[in-house]
Amino acid sequence: MLNFIRPSRNNIKCVCSHVHLSDEQLTKVIKKYDSNGDNYLNKEDLKELFRQLGSKAPRWRAARAIHHADKNGDGRIDMTTELDQLVKYARKHGCTLASACCKKNIIRCTCGHVPLTEVQLTNLFKKCDFNGDGYLTKEDLTEAFRQLGSTFPGYRAGRALHRADKNGDGLIDKKELDKLVDIEYRSVSSDGKCEMTLAEFKRWLKKFDENKDGKISKEDLREAVRSNGGWFRRIKVHRAVKSADANGDGSIDEDEIMNLAEFALKHLGIRIVSY
Repeated sequence: MLNFIRPSRNNIKCVCSHVHLSDEQLTKVIKKYDSNGDNYLNKEDLKELFRQLGSKAPRWRAARAIHHADKNGDGRIDMTTELDQLVKYARKHGCTLASACCKKNIIRCTCGHVPLTEVQLTNLFKKCDFNGDGYLTKEDLTEAFRQLGSTFPGYRAGRALHRADKNGDGLIDKKELDKLVDIEYRSVSSDGKCEMTLAEFKRWLKKFDENKDGKISKEDLREAVRSNGGWFRRIKVHRAVKSADANGDGSIDEDEIMNLAEFALKHLGIRIVSY
């Protein structure tokens, strides 16, 4: 965040917002922590689960979960017969698990990048209408995308307005919100990569063209990697420019940007698509 209106490629993820998870979503999160794939959760699996869910005392919480859900007393959770009890326990103690959350039965999605349903995504956008006027400004959208874990929240907000703001007033109203949600399901792939057309990638990359000469220098590209939190920028950029710079002038011009597609996918989290 698990059911989607659209198929599996729609993987909108929440990494920092307080999201009401359904029992189905919570079950899928829990199942990921079966480390050896034997269909049982041992105490170490549970400790890691609760640690990722935000518990300040994951070892103690794991022990309490076993005490609560382990009906046959074998010291582990059988996911065929005891998982429902574990889900109920996690749901009951959601406030404790989500250490920053003060409301009951809210699990903080810090563990598994849980794909959101369409309703959850819509509600998250609505919560970012900070003045409550029924419209989402660019600042509201930027915060929403930041909460969704976007590496480029400002860019995503601008693109959302460009695509969903049908009346051109610079805001997303209630009618346009449905269009926005649909776009976001289409714009994020199953592996979490941000998808851009070549034209969109060019526009984004040109933001780092510091001297506005129409070319992307090594320094410009290093700044793009830095904005994405990337390490070893100098080495990565040197290799990228060497590979993409067809005319050998030491920079990337507009005709050579497509040559950066592999670099963008690996180091910028961007997949260039044709739609």
